[in-house]
Amino acid sequence: MSGKILALDYGKKRIGVAITDPDQTVAFPREVWKGKTNSEVLETLENLIKEEKVCGIVVGLPLALTGEKTAQTRETEVFIETLSHLGVPIHTMDERWTTIQADLTGGDDAVAAQILLKTYLDKCAKILP
Repeated sequence: MSGKILALDYGKKRIGVAITDPDQTVAFPREVWKGKTNSEVLETLENLIKEEKVCGIVVGLPLALTGEKTAQTRETEVFIETLSHLGVPIHTMDERWTTIQADLTGGDDAVAAQILLKTYLDKCAKILP
């Protein structure tokens, strides 16, 4: 994959956003989107994909501590479906501990997205030669 990877920590009220460097080795918190409608989120994402040369998106999948799906999981899956026309691969990643880790460090939703993205990068590094 050539380009940057974007991570989204999706929530109804806020979406945390993080992005990698072009070499996909470092994850940076970027911003928190508050109060945006899905159409505003999609428009912002389309612009961000073009401006930052994004080649993929990782969306945090909120699961119960048992690993089972919840109402929030299903809502996030519906959100993910709305991203399908963006023209970049969409991946999901278990986000059960990202918000807790972000809270422990005094971070916000963008930091939670950064933790999610770093976990994704670490996971991919383990499976690549």
